[in-house]
Amino acid sequence: MFVVEKSRLAPALDVVRAGLPLESAGWRRCPVLMDLRRGSLRLAAGTRALHAEATAPANGADASVLVSSEVVDIVSYLEGPICFERDKSVLTLAAGGSRLNLACSSVRAYPNLSMGQKILEGSVPAADFVRALRFLTAAIASTDRRPESGGVLFRWKRRILTLVAGDRCTLAVVRIPVDVEGTADRVLPARVVSELIRLIESADPEQIAIVTDLKAVQFSVSDAVLISSVVEAPCVDWAAAVARASLGRAAHRLTMSRAQLLRALQRVCLVARGEGNVTLEYASQHLRLMTAGKGQGAEDRLPAESSGQGAVVLQKWQLMAALRSLGDPTITVGIDASAGHALVRGANPTDVYLLTLMNA
Repeated sequence: MFVVEKSRLAPALDVVRAGLPLESAGWRRCPVLMDLRRGSLRLAAGTRALHAEATAPANGADASVLVSSEVVDIVSYLEGPICFERDKSVLTLAAGGSRLNLACSSVRAYPNLSMGQKILEGSVPAADFVRALRFLTAAIASTDRRPESGGVLFRWKRRILTLVAGDRCTLAVVRIPVDVEGTADRVLPARVVSELIRLIESADPEQIAIVTDLKAVQFSVSDAVLISSVVEAPCVDWAAAVARASLGRAAHRLTMSRAQLLRALQRVCLVARGEGNVTLEYASQHLRLMTAGKGQGAEDRLPAESSGQGAVVLQKWQLMAALRSLGDPTITVGIDASAGHALVRGANPTDVYLLTLMNA
């Protein structure tokens, strides 16, 4: 039997939630490890693909048990100190006048996802890291129009961490300085991005410690640990994406107000709703947006500085997602027709979106 204060247990279980499969994948079948040693309760959950763990102080005799994942939600509804007592295959939670029984089993059934020989080890400022992760979300967000991206590239090289996410239509590329020596490329599941953002914003640490081996990457956020296995890269040419993420390759450059472009795009999309493309026709001092639907069409004109003239076709949702993610008042669009993409960036040259040209 052991006792844990809810105020210490609930945050630790919220960390563990990151290791549970999504509800649509049957997360209730994934158990939670509770391992009490010398007054410290280790909580962990996950699979060989994604694993999360945290600790909380507890009073009682040393014990180890695997319990049903319902414990993550149940604890949030209990009040005061929570007493855990095991009787064979049942773990009883008692708090106040509440008493709940959950199925439990031996810890031998828990997958052992541990780090192997370290390849890289270092840290990154939490504020820079979470900003970079948020920048990726426009490229990997799941919507009713496109599936969730399969992976995110983490590339360490020359004390710079380059993150690349997306698919063949939209790629986000962002670079941040890190205190990590060495070179490595690791592709991790896209879900890692949202879970890291949640953990960092909850703990508000100054630094994120990162360790990599050949098959996994470990992120330490204060007392929380998230370990992700490397996944097979989706059909994305990561190296080419990193190389193209520079305005130096663009034949034409357009500079304009982000807010004006976003409003103009929203207006023309009101007429031609649903899936479709938008044409950007540009000259030296203006940009014209044109779109068409079933028997309907719209166009809008706004001021823009351009180094040339021409016209490109982009998917509407591609451009909309990039504009909403960028927070700068002025944006630059670089047109690289030979590579078949448009590069969209704000004031920070290290944060760019690569959008596929539909007329390339």
